[in-house]
Amino acid sequence: MKLLALPFLLLSIGVHANPYSGVQVQSNVLNYIDAVSPTLYMLDACQSEEFMPIFLYSIEQTYKLALVHDAKGKRLVDSMWATHEYSMETNLRTSLMLVRQGLRNETTRPEVIEACAAMTKTVKNRFQWLYHIMKDAPSVPGYTWKG
Repeated sequence: MKLLALPFLLLSIGVHANPYSGVQVQSNVLNYIDAVSPTLYMLDACQSEEFMPIFLYSIEQTYKLALVHDAKGKRLVDSMWATHEYSMETNLRTSLMLVRQGLRNETTRPEVIEACAAMTKTVKNRFQWLYHIMKDAPSVPGYTWKG
């Protein structure tokens, strides 16, 4: 039911500055979230240090796509992220569960840590190259980029 109200709510965010219709903006935001969220969820499951700066960067990108100009718009975009997390595909949910269980199991822990490290390195390199995240990432108190 929440998703049905989103097009109408997005229409109220920066209507005059928005060159697109509210439906187009919502589509752009949801497409972006669909594209980056599996990687973010996996970084989180792997307990990667890169999760938070990349997650914050991704949220900032959705604010830009939604042409957010105020706290109300930010809350709306944040709710889209939260709604997406609850509606993720079964395969992704299963993969995340396997990673978390693998990290808790002494037998599989070394293999899962190795796989997570490889994925984290790949994601970090991709984000640095594509988005210059080192320069543009929002600051996280106590966090120093390890690039």
